[in-house]
Amino acid sequence: EVKNGVYLLYVASKREPAAETTKVDLIRLVTQGTDDKPLKDAMARITSCADVQSVANTTQNVRAQPLDDINIDELGPEGKSMVQNAEIGQPTDIFAAGNALAVMYVCRREEGAEALPSRDDLKSSLKGRELNMISERELRNLRR
Repeated sequence: EVKNGVYLLYVASKREPAAETTKVDLIRLVTQGTDDKPLKDAMARITSCADVQSVANTTQNVRAQPLDDINIDELGPEGKSMVQNAEIGQPTDIFAAGNALAVMYVCRREEGAEALPSRDDLKSSLKGRELNMISERELRNLRR
């Protein structure tokens, strides 16, 4: 109740708070085959994340793949533990990636980032609202 009357509030929908997640920026360094020598040679020349791309460009059979804003839970249990144990700017252990060997450099870590709704979640929410408005309009038209 207020001085000039009463305010009525209507809560149309309620959303639970998003779970906190850890977001990371990674650069994956990959070499084809099972020989880890090119990868180890490249790793020896890398001192920070800024060096990864240039070293990959100058090293034969090694390429760099930036992976930005990755939710750490999407990496799977093994990848998650490797990335969590690596310091920022440092590589993970060498691991097999299909028929190649790879290592990931952790360039940024953001602890406790809020998990925003995905594009599909927003799309379905908007579609639900649109269908609700259409059904209300049709019911209103039937009453006339």
